[in-house]
Amino acid sequence: MAKWLAASPRVILLDKPTRGADAGAKAETHALIRQTDRRGAAVVVISSALPRVMQINDRIAVITQGSVMAWRPR
Repeated sequence: MAKWLAASPRVILLDKPTRGADAGAKAETHALIRQTDRRGAAVVVISSALPRVMQINDRIAVITQGSVMAWRPR
C-alpha cells in the first residue's frame, strides 16, 4: 500500500484494506487512508465492517446487487 501511495494517486480503491491485520496495523492503515484523503485524493473503501467504515469515510454508499441502496454522510 505504501508503494501505491508514494505515487500520489488521485483515486485509490481499497477492498477490505485491514482484513487479517492486527490492531496496530489497522490503526496505521486508517491513518494512511486519512492522510491520503487530506492530500486531496479520492479514497474508495470497500468493506462490510460498518463501524470501521464510519470511522474513516466522509460519505457512505450502501450497494446491494450492483445498485446503490443508500448514500449518506458519515
